[in-house]
Amino acid sequence: MISYNMVYTIQFIKKAREMRLSGASLSEISRETGIAKSTLSNWLKDIRLTKAQQGDIVEKNKNKMSKGRLNSLITRKSKRIHRENSIYTQAEKEIVEYMKDPFFNYGLALYTLGGSKNGNAVQFTSSNNQIIKVMIKWIERYLGVDGELIKQREYGSHRRIEISRIDVLRRVLSWQKLIIKYYDNL
Repeated sequence: MISYNMVYTIQFIKKAREMRLSGASLSEISRETGIAKSTLSNWLKDIRLTKAQQGDIVEKNKNKMSKGRLNSLITRKSKRIHRENSIYTQAEKEIVEYMKDPFFNYGLALYTLGGSKNGNAVQFTSSNNQIIKVMIKWIERYLGVDGELIKQREYGSHRRIEISRIDVLRRVLSWQKLIIKYYDNL
């Protein structure tokens, strides 16, 4: 007596073999039938793909990887843009209050003149140690960066301070854009 499960299994084997003979990969057959690739491998081990069929499978896999990489790139870029927009929106709120504070304006002007960005880092270089101390206080006060996170380096008569945090850099750049935008509208 033939059971229902046996007929069901024979139908799956037949479908899997037809798909494999037409050049489908084990992954494609598994997705279509819901059967594990290891089981399919046992069922289909006697079927050899032609060179053309093997080439098609390799090409499909390359295309899938390319799509995956592209999707990953789009996702990362989208997240970065969202973070930048969030920081800019926060900077818009802060700048209204901060513009009334002369120390904020002084520090932002100093950064605009003597600061730079290097990758993801905010940098400021000066030969005047008093100015360096002012910038450290400015960074601690307005950017909320703990003094221990501020790296300091000596370069001859110059001293550089650096904060390697992209969110801090984006915030300073947003403030600069907003100040320029404000004075352009006057």
